Amino acid sequence: VDSTKHLGVILDTCLSWNLHIDSLCLKLGSAIFALKRVNSVCTEKAVKMSYHALFESHLRYGIILWGESSCQNMQRVFLMQKRAIRAMTGLPPRESCRERFRDLQIFTVFSLYIYEVMLYASQQNLTRNMDIHNHQTRFARNFNIPAHRTVLYTKKPSYAGAKLLNLLPASTMDVPARTFKKWLQNWLLEDPVYSMEEFFERARVLREE
Repeated sequence: VDSTKHLGVILDTCLSWNLHIDSLCLKLGSAIFALKRVNSVCTEKAVKMSYHALFESHLRYGIILWGESSCQNMQRVFLMQKRAIRAMTGLPPRESCRERFRDLQIFTVFSLYIYEVMLYASQQNLTRNMDIHNHQTRFARNFNIPAHRTVLYTKKPSYAGAKLLNLLPASTMDVPARTFKKWLQNWLLEDPVYSMEEFFERARVLREE
């Protein structure tokens, strides 16, 4: 597969992100090794700071692009992230990391993607349904999702983010940007997201409250 590297992001002709994920996992593996060393000699606070510097910095970079990758690629990265959590906490292999994510206040890779792509879309001054027509429907305040002909279009961060924002109650967006950002951060951290399907269910429950 033909590919090119631009600003640290590896693009292939199919935009599968497979090569980028391969490269990312190598970097994350090196970070996990470093975290084990740090955990053996430093305080919990220092270990968490090291996680953000050595591991999450790689995870966060370009995630609004490669976060729309395949489920298999996201799971590969998530497995590396759980290895990092175990390296930081000494958690045995068969015990769930979910409580550790919550205790450490660390985003899962799914939560991080959702957070970043939602914030990106919310800052793009996107068109809402009420901007197009005057009908006062229940979806009037939703972001307008334009018709498209290709799957590639759905992977645009603005499109993907708008679709995720539309899953939330309209009231969550009717606040200042800083307030929404803080609310979204707290909501995603209070219950670690282990898959996009899990997020969809949480958003559905939130809308029905």
